[in-house]
Amino acid sequence: MSDRWLEREVSASLAKAKDASAPDFDESMRRAELALANESRRRRFAAGLCGLAAAILVAILLPDTSTDDPLPELAIEESLMSVTLWRAPSDSLIPNRLIDVYEPPGPLSTDLLEGTLL
Repeated sequence: MSDRWLEREVSASLAKAKDASAPDFDESMRRAELALANESRRRRFAAGLCGLAAAILVAILLPDTSTDDPLPELAIEESLMSVTLWRAPSDSLIPNRLIDVYEPPGPLSTDLLEGTLL
């Protein structure tokens, strides 16, 4: 690329610009709206493909979680109860914690009815 070649190109470009006429406004607007519609259509199509690919990927990679047993095989109720460390606040009211509040109570003594424990 020489300076002379560049001068010729600039001169030719300016000559074309002087002879050229501006496009009609309505035609320019129609082309712009068509380009915008095509771009919007391409984006919607690409978004649909991405959504479809994501749905297929999720369907393939998700394990089958439908089991009849509500607890997993490793979670056994007895083992869960043995590791529970929570105590009710009312446990401190039980004298020496010798009473199991989860067992059904035995028959009531007649001493209670006569008021000997009062």
